[in-house]
Amino acid sequence: VKIDTKDKTTSLLEFKSHSNDGKWQNYSVVRCVHSPSLVFKLGEIDVYAATKARLSQVELKAHDISLVLNASLTSLNINNPVSGSERFVDLNQYTYHTEEIHLNWDDGSSFAGGVDFWRALYKKLVEFELKAVCFCCFGGHGRTSTAIAALALSVSDTKADDVIDAIRAH
Repeated sequence: VKIDTKDKTTSLLEFKSHSNDGKWQNYSVVRCVHSPSLVFKLGEIDVYAATKARLSQVELKAHDISLVLNASLTSLNINNPVSGSERFVDLNQYTYHTEEIHLNWDDGSSFAGGVDFWRALYKKLVEFELKAVCFCCFGGHGRTSTAIAALALSVSDTKADDVIDAIRAH
């Protein structure tokens, strides 16, 4: 079952499992799939959140996203759509390029980078004059929202409750 809204698709997966007592039990899992959604502006930078599965060159180009912070431990492999043969990599000049940073961040854990990491990241975003940045992880909720909040709180005087409310609203 898929429920489409403007910004996300929710998939409800139903399956049966054999329990320890030999009886079949029904289970369902809800998985959100979010396209890039603008959370807020941080200075001159548009900050987006998304589910990694919904990021594509088309989506990134549509929002002029020039950097993806990927906390899912697996690459989007969007920097070089043409790879595998050195003779053809020059074709990448004809595609939309988005840089990608991988954050080594296991699901359900905290990120090792402290406030200095987020301040240094923001400084680089400003230095490189990036217009739009997208944070993503597998589900587009926990690590994504935590990273956005950490960045916003480390470089602004905004109250934590206001940052959390903005993230939850989007």
